[in-house]
Amino acid sequence: FMPFITEEIWQSLKGHLDYETAESIMVSPYPTTDDGDGDNREDLEIDAEAEKQMAVVIDIVRAIRNARAEFRVEPSRWIEALVAAAETKPAIEAQARAIETLARVRPLTIIGMDGTRPDKAKTIVLEVAEVILPMAGMVDIEAERERLKKESEVTQAEIARLEARLNDENFISKAPPDVVERERKKLATQRDRLMRLGERLSQLS
Repeated sequence: FMPFITEEIWQSLKGHLDYETAESIMVSPYPTTDDGDGDNREDLEIDAEAEKQMAVVIDIVRAIRNARAEFRVEPSRWIEALVAAAETKPAIEAQARAIETLARVRPLTIIGMDGTRPDKAKTIVLEVAEVILPMAGMVDIEAERERLKKESEVTQAEIARLEARLNDENFISKAPPDVVERERKKLATQRDRLMRLGERLSQLS
């Protein structure tokens, strides 16, 4: 079906182009960007401002999707989101519906950098905006807190086990160096995990 769909799109778009085009997309040359030779068809100007605006939208959508994955939000579930911005606020407002659809957020509220923010929310700082996700809209706070506490306890127990093993002179002297190094990496990973679990818990408190 794709050739028919692309042909239909081409027939709808070609009337809006400011240069002559072929009757069918099948025999049309592939579009190119500005090559500086003055040819109207070839010299398609790149809208730097539009690219900048879309980069902001992509960053916002990516941040929300990552947060959804982090908190195990069901893909079909809509969550509330706020976006705080200054000079990019109008551009974000213009793309609000795209952000809602791509990040599955509703309602989406766009505020200034000094706007009112909810308590118990995850804040993601981007280059030119901030994404604020109320925790109550993403998770059952009490259930998530209990889950994180249990994960923290399991992680602490694993850290204690690894520390005891690495403090055992008998193990250090007899185990191959690569095995010892592997255990040290495991310990570093578990410590990092415990730190991230603590950060998640603090967001819920």
